Amino acid sequence: MLIKEVEVKNIPPVPPEKARLDALKRQKDNLNKTIKATKAREKITQGQQQLSKALQS
Repeated sequence: MLIKEVEVKNIPPVPPEKARLDALKRQKDNLNKTIKATKAREKITQGQQQLSKALQS
């Protein structure tokens, strides 16, 4: 089995403004994922509470 070297292409440097925008977009996406997960956890917790309340009655 042979290991071939990966040819690395020269990537031009990203202007600071574009880098900042990209970072903000990634941050927004991560926050949206976090919010979605938090809402899902809250919904599950609420459902479990309703279920336990219904079983107690």
